[in-house]
Amino acid sequence: MLAQAPLALCDIILHEVLRGVRSDARFDRLRQELFVLPCLGTGGAEFAISAARRYRTLRVKGITIDKLTGLYIACACLDHDTQLLHNDRDFDPLEKQFGLRVMKMN
Repeated sequence: MLAQAPLALCDIILHEVLRGVRSDARFDRLRQELFVLPCLGTGGAEFAISAARRYRTLRVKGITIDKLTGLYIACACLDHDTQLLHNDRDFDPLEKQFGLRVMKMN
């Protein structure tokens, strides 16, 4: 099923993957391999305001999103109307409250 779905990265995921690479050669090779995928942006003032609004909506309901990275990834998927492939319960409130489309990994 995954092979049929087009894939993309968020810029923040690209950062997360590449920052842990130990060798320059592996960094360059992985960067080139990942660069073929579309990269969704998670920056700018409007994006930050939108993410803050979603965070505040959840806080009013007693739900706290602790990880900024996860919130930004989910908001990028919501803003770009893309499905998020994940295996993390932290995205459940964003799915329920905002209609985040997900494909959960087993």
